[in-house]
Amino acid sequence: MASTIYKYEHKKHGFTLIELVLSVAVLSIILLVSIPLTQRYVIRNDMEVLSNIIVQDLYRAQNLARAGENDSDWGVYIQEGSTTVFQGDSYVSRNQSKDETYSFSTNINIAGQNEYVFDKFSGRLAAAGLTTLTINSDTKVISVGSNGVIEY
Repeated sequence: MASTIYKYEHKKHGFTLIELVLSVAVLSIILLVSIPLTQRYVIRNDMEVLSNIIVQDLYRAQNLARAGENDSDWGVYIQEGSTTVFQGDSYVSRNQSKDETYSFSTNINIAGQNEYVFDKFSGRLAAAGLTTLTINSDTKVISVGSNGVIEY
């Protein structure tokens, strides 16, 4: 009977240095590409959220004015970090107990008209206005016509 010789091959378990370096390089490239894209998405999302808050506040104030809620005009005041739906013919002389304030991110620049007051029953404005939202190179304009039409 012939004797059989068994060879045991020992395979290395683990990764070589080249495999590790290549893996780290590929992951680094993926991160370098994805971080700016993610930041851009977050910025656009913040801008969209803020424009929606402002537009919804404008519609709310206009609807309250058209309904003649508390027999008064209603308006929206936009400032850094918040918007306020208020009762009265101006933000300064408003009925503060009726304020509805909404907060938002302060990294967005707001320019243009910051106060809109809708007339009781008609829902019209004394004068048309534009509010511009800007962050980095992204800009969004909210337009409110004197007839009360809101566009964005």
